[in-house]
Amino acid sequence: MKSYLIVLIAIISIVLGAMASVAAVGVYACLKCDVLLFQESKIAALTPDVDTVILGDSSIGYGLDAKIFSELSRRKTVNLALTGFNYGPGGAYVLLREVLSQARPKNVVIALSVQTLSVAMWKIKWRPIRGFIQAARRHPQLLFTVNREVSWQATKELGVELFDKQLLLEGLDYLRGARPTISDDFSWYDYYAPGTDVVQVPKNSTYALEGVPPLDYDVFFEKIARLCRDNGVNCIFMYGPLMQKFVEHSQMTIRALTSQIERAGIKVISQSPIEIPDQDLGNTINHIQPRLRAAYTKKAYDLVAASLR
Repeated sequence: MKSYLIVLIAIISIVLGAMASVAAVGVYACLKCDVLLFQESKIAALTPDVDTVILGDSSIGYGLDAKIFSELSRRKTVNLALTGFNYGPGGAYVLLREVLSQARPKNVVIALSVQTLSVAMWKIKWRPIRGFIQAARRHPQLLFTVNREVSWQATKELGVELFDKQLLLEGLDYLRGARPTISDDFSWYDYYAPGTDVVQVPKNSTYALEGVPPLDYDVFFEKIARLCRDNGVNCIFMYGPLMQKFVEHSQMTIRALTSQIERAGIKVISQSPIEIPDQDLGNTINHIQPRLRAAYTKKAYDLVAASLR
């Protein structure tokens, strides 16, 4: 009986190990990481003449046209925006490392929504940690070099992902030859295809984001600031566009976030966020209508122009 149990345990261990290995392939393949894969492809194609790199979330992904910004600034610009709750500052940190392995831009503009930074990771079920794992999948050591809390949360999330059915299936697909596909929309819009819906804010809304921002993201800003210092890059931060009423009613949160980011060592453009009036609103409180992208690119350029090298 004892030998039977040993054999059974050994078989189960082998099966579980094999499943975890295939799921790990699924994590690496990242078959459904569309925006991340698109931005990684742009990093791989960077040329030495790139001058300004934009990192951030969907507020700047939809709100800034890199070609127009390049024309306004007379500096070659690339927009590498990801999404907020899914990646946030952790995703920006990983992409910045990859950028600096390919090129040496003079300027890096980090543009994240106040909304992205005002919500603690645990309240959104650690989605930024999952995004950090995706972004760092080719550099797994990064998961354990940020701080103890991030390492612990990444370890727990990996423990779940290595036995995730969907990732197991994606790992099998990858081993059979499947490769990620990126929609033509990305090439056309340099980001997700924009929608024209208009967000409906509840009538009883206070138009105020959470008062005291979390400290969750501070360590990523510290890592970004250090990378910029060590590589002689001019790093500045601006808040992404945000519905005007939320800007007006969230000043305490904005001031607290500004203090946190500047303590980390990154200059914050004090005139941001760019306020979005009701008639310009897109499908969330930090998205604009697609037809206004050029105008909001000009607004963003005007904000940061004096701080660019």
